Amino acid sequence: MKISDVIRQYLNAMNAMGRSPHTVKGARSALKELNTFLQQLDVETLAQLDPDTLMHYREELAWRLTPKGTPLSPRSQSECLGHLRAFCRWLVANDLLVGDPSAKIPNPKKPQQLPKAILDPKEIQKILKQPDLSSATGYRDKVILEVLYSTAIRREEVANIKQQDLDTDSGYLIIREGKGRKDRVVPLGENVCQLIDTYLIGIRSDW
Repeated sequence: MKISDVIRQYLNAMNAMGRSPHTVKGARSALKELNTFLQQLDVETLAQLDPDTLMHYREELAWRLTPKGTPLSPRSQSECLGHLRAFCRWLVANDLLVGDPSAKIPNPKKPQQLPKAILDPKEIQKILKQPDLSSATGYRDKVILEVLYSTAIRREEVANIKQQDLDTDSGYLIIREGKGRKDRVVPLGENVCQLIDTYLIGIRSDW
């Protein structure tokens, strides 16, 4: 059975199921591009549709350029792959394929975005002076802020610090990375070490 014919059946089925015009339009555009790609590989029938071919399609999406000459965004790639997976699931549900060839096709990784706002030195110092050092809570907050500023570790990592992970004599902190990942050692400044020692010896017991 030709893939182009089955795509038409699938789109008709989407309309019959009451899918929104926007969803049907997106599926039509994505599957039309998929079919064009498959024809370039001389893949025209369902019998030729296999995981390796669809993995090539995923790789092509990663290198595809928009009309403006910019790379296709991970979100757009995921949308195309989403329509592909829905199409393959429909093929299996309607006994047109025995197995789903798209089942193990991964989505593109989302790029990590840097913070949009970066504090200047004056703003940082203003924040570091906010805690009230006359209270146990304020001193604890001061220690947390100074550790964050000194080491640039993540807030989740600060929350998971155990006392045995600290060596204030040598000036370092061990970050536990979890199962299967290597722990890492982060240096601590002398002033931060003094704050930590004061907290552990004289203030932590207040909790």
